[in-house]
Amino acid sequence: MIDYFKALINVTNNKRLQELADEGIFSTVIHKTDPDTGEPQKEDVYLYENIHLKNTSKGILIQGSLHKYRSIIKGIATAKQIKKQNGFNGDLFTLKDINETLQTLCEVIGFAPSLAVLQNIEIGVNCEVSFDPQEFLKGMLFHKGNHNFKIDHDGGYIQFDYNQYYIKIYDKSNHYGLPSYILRTEIKIMKMQKLHNAGVNLVTLEDINEFTLLQAFELLYNEFEAITYYDYTLRLEELTSKQQDKAKDYQNKEYWKKLSKNKDRKIKQRNREELDLMIQEFSSNLKGQIQRQMIEAKNKILDTSENENMLQSNHPLNGGQKGTTILPANHELTDFKVQNYQRFPASEMLKNVPTDHEAKNSKMSQNYTYNIGANCDIPPFLDLLFPTVKTDPSTSTKSTPSTPRPRTRKKPTSEVMNEPRNEGRFCPITGVSLELENPETKYITTKTLKHLKETDPSRYVLICSMNLPHTGKRAKYETDIDAHIAKQIRNYYRYRHNVKGKEWAKQLTFDFDTPSAVNE
Repeated sequence: MIDYFKALINVTNNKRLQELADEGIFSTVIHKTDPDTGEPQKEDVYLYENIHLKNTSKGILIQGSLHKYRSIIKGIATAKQIKKQNGFNGDLFTLKDINETLQTLCEVIGFAPSLAVLQNIEIGVNCEVSFDPQEFLKGMLFHKGNHNFKIDHDGGYIQFDYNQYYIKIYDKSNHYGLPSYILRTEIKIMKMQKLHNAGVNLVTLEDINEFTLLQAFELLYNEFEAITYYDYTLRLEELTSKQQDKAKDYQNKEYWKKLSKNKDRKIKQRNREELDLMIQEFSSNLKGQIQRQMIEAKNKILDTSENENMLQSNHPLNGGQKGTTILPANHELTDFKVQNYQRFPASEMLKNVPTDHEAKNSKMSQNYTYNIGANCDIPPFLDLLFPTVKTDPSTSTKSTPSTPRPRTRKKPTSEVMNEPRNEGRFCPITGVSLELENPETKYITTKTLKHLKETDPSRYVLICSMNLPHTGKRAKYETDIDAHIAKQIRNYYRYRHNVKGKEWAKQLTFDFDTPSAVNE
């Protein structure tokens, strides 16, 4: 996940660098001279494998590809790859590999990773896909509002430039001549403020761990999600004549540029949503395939698949124990008030999840394994189910004025929770019981969400992380978190048939084929 990095080691140790040069550790020492006088300059550049080191007045500047450095010291890269591309970074680079590689680099050069303050860093994943990556790249339209992107290597490389970062998507298999199709998605951070604003607590090389990489992956995933493209696998023959005309417009970059100039932004957004629905229903959805491979690659890099399997095995439909949660029973949910809603993204709600690794900066949020489109089946929330009392028609009587209906004592929640439960109706989006909702309701609303917050905060946090925006911006119409989540779930339910068999980017897994999860 980590590739290129640039860091400043906050110590000056010219003696150590000279010793390494004398020992032959550095393959090259580049002596800089003044172009006017020809006098040698103090800032010599040392080359160790593919890593550059330079003395500055503030310390030692170190930069290079950590992934390629590993390929060199481990003998993975061929001599041709080392000569032509300074190494090889087309394989899997796990967190364990990152830690081992950093340890080796620090031991050779002689510095502590806590002293190396990051200035630039590349975060990306190699996705093994079943199609030619150029099939996806040729349909690129824009990223967010940026229509001006670089195209290189005969269409096999695309880059979106911003002041603080670059988004790079390219055909890695063609780059190295690999036997399988590999597409790389990457964000190159040019100013660390981009990461810090997103809540990613990466300051020094020592801060590279499972949680900061998970946060960084969330940023990468969200940036990739913001891409709009035309899918050339679209089955035009299945579209209506009106949709076919629209599809011709949608593949034209100039059409979208004209929409961007329109003062009414809703027009462009509506057309983008129509294109997304076409792609999801009438194409191979190449972007969706890439997103699933991004998540799979992330799981392999961070080795989080075991946690997801544990959650899936606890699903009652899979024979797991009912009501099992992954968080401790004494976990308390942070009280998020309305005024906090506009300041905290969804991932901020997970700060109080107990972990073995606490962030150094308490203000930085810690992310949760399942807060981005991961394939996870959420166990139906059985603890909220209320009993359904069946009445015998032959014994039922209508109340009359002379025989008033007897009053019944309202049972406290503790008694109701211990009574036999009716497991017949569940929300098809979240798997949560609908027993608190009206009989005609097909999905959970704020009523269930508020009760869920009090009785099972871990599942409530998980649903929040799937459905709240990650930008920290407040919704336009909804006044609190529960109202926003309820609206998201309602929208997912309404449009579920347009994405049957596919996955939404930031929600719980659909399960339309499970009888207990469908109430239609």
